[in-house]
Amino acid sequence: MMFNLLDSHDTERLMNRFHSLDIFYQQLAVLFTMPGSPCIFYGTEIAMEGGHDPDCRRCMPWEELELPENQEKTAALRKLILLRRTEPACRSLYFHFPNEYSSGRCVEYIKLDGAGREVEVLLNCSREMMEIKEGGEVLFSRGFHDRLLEPGGTLIRRKNR
Repeated sequence: MMFNLLDSHDTERLMNRFHSLDIFYQQLAVLFTMPGSPCIFYGTEIAMEGGHDPDCRRCMPWEELELPENQEKTAALRKLILLRRTEPACRSLYFHFPNEYSSGRCVEYIKLDGAGREVEVLLNCSREMMEIKEGGEVLFSRGFHDRLLEPGGTLIRRKNR
């Protein structure tokens, strides 16, 4: 089983690399929908920053956990964790890249479970709004409204069959 992580006790923290919550959540969406065991380093749940070692080992700011912005970040991560636990396709080894969108800055892949159910993952890595095709139940989103995915937006949805 692969042990997947985006930051750790001896790497620069994920948020420090991008300084963008949008890209931060795109990376987490990939982590929680790819094969293997996702691992979260303490502080990632609140997008804690930290440079190269030893700065990546900052103390956990326990007194800041109850701040509204940190509660929102924690809730988003909980949603991804729940999605991973409840959607077999997110844990599956099987996926493909359908290439349904013409934007060269769109990452799109379909995860498949053993029963043929599909979960679609879309990441808008462009600087333009992206129109998303209809269909599917939204399981997780960031920057998605009225069939439009904002720049830096993330959409994970169960595909209708």
